[in-house]
Amino acid sequence: MQQAAYVSANNGFYDRPECLLRPQRCIPGYPASAPTFLDSSLASLQTSRGYRRRFHPGPRPTAEEIAEAGASASSIKAFAYVLVPATPEDGSRAFCVDDTGRLCFRTDGTMPEITDGRCPDSCMPLQ
Repeated sequence: MQQAAYVSANNGFYDRPECLLRPQRCIPGYPASAPTFLDSSLASLQTSRGYRRRFHPGPRPTAEEIAEAGASASSIKAFAYVLVPATPEDGSRAFCVDDTGRLCFRTDGTMPEITDGRCPDSCMPLQ
């Protein structure tokens, strides 16, 4: 997962997709020639293959935590990434993955409100 690699470069914190695409704009001292963590198609959150993509940031660390870590000012402590059908049809599924590694779905093609960057309890685990 791209966020896991980013966390090591950002001293323990996750971040928004645009920072994974261009980490040198977010992580203090990150070299411009160093690798990125996400390609532009995923960072754009554009509809693809019939699914709308949504990124839900979780709580932010305190300014003190960010300064102490030397991390990105836009750092977050949790996140969820959601795919919902662009045009819901019978049998359409919506999917959610969060920073805990939880991957789940809903059979009605909708996703309830994401709270604190975590997939909702009503989302069924994907096995």
